[in-house]
Amino acid sequence: MGELTDIKTGDKDVQDASDEGLYPFYIRSAEVLRSDTYSFDGEAILIPGEGRLGEIFHYINGKFAYHQRVYKISDFTNSYAQFVLQYMMKSFKKHAMQYTVKATVDSLRKPTIQDFIVPIPSILEQQSIGTFFSTLDHLITLQQRERHFHNSDAKSSFSGNISHHIGVFTAIIFHSYTNTWEQRKLGTIANFSKGKGYTKKDLANSGTKIILYGRMYTDFQFSIETTDTFVVAQDDSVYSEGNEVLIPSSGETPTDIARASAITKSGIIIGGDLNIVQPNKDIIPSLSL
Repeated sequence: MGELTDIKTGDKDVQDASDEGLYPFYIRSAEVLRSDTYSFDGEAILIPGEGRLGEIFHYINGKFAYHQRVYKISDFTNSYAQFVLQYMMKSFKKHAMQYTVKATVDSLRKPTIQDFIVPIPSILEQQSIGTFFSTLDHLITLQQRERHFHNSDAKSSFSGNISHHIGVFTAIIFHSYTNTWEQRKLGTIANFSKGKGYTKKDLANSGTKIILYGRMYTDFQFSIETTDTFVVAQDDSVYSEGNEVLIPSSGETPTDIARASAITKSGIIIGGDLNIVQPNKDIIPSLSL
């Protein structure tokens, strides 16, 4: 990362915030405050230097202020910011936690960010991948908001618009790849199974980590690396191997079941009412969603 970007911390503290400030002020939490002055003008990724490492990411292209314990990643050389952002969201937490400085809270040092390895395909492919997944994240958010719409006509129009844009961006990313693509039926490159048992009543304060059906709606993630829910494991439990895709097996509407998450960690129990798609070893689960 250090070869691709410029990495610096800010010079402001929370006391510098102003409710009526003109500029966004990025601090160590997911909350964004305001500031009367700005520290940088340009495209940047911002991450906290302590606390929820690998969980909070901000992207901005413009004028902003940032906290003295927030890292600004900018001045992208031979790299596309949205691609770097998407890759960090997928892989940076594991890297950061391996080299975190333990104090009252987990703390991140600049060399840890500089040493983070980012794969660099051609700039065209970076742009296509970064734009596709950032747009897809946005569309998922819009679909979740759709559930709060009560007017059926608005729902129909909104859903159709989302489907159109997903199709457009899928065409863009596939068209831009320089390597040869093969089309396969999912049944020829993956195995299918289902999770077993467990409901919210089975949850415990400690034990074995589990993914329940409800998480696909209350805490949706494109890629699941961990979970904060536990159960006392039963003998017939189904465990992840770290290369599965989960799809709800039921829902009130087609939109409810039109979602999927990849599991990248092994040893997590997979609860009932979840379909499990296990791609062949040469398929990356997160790219088969």
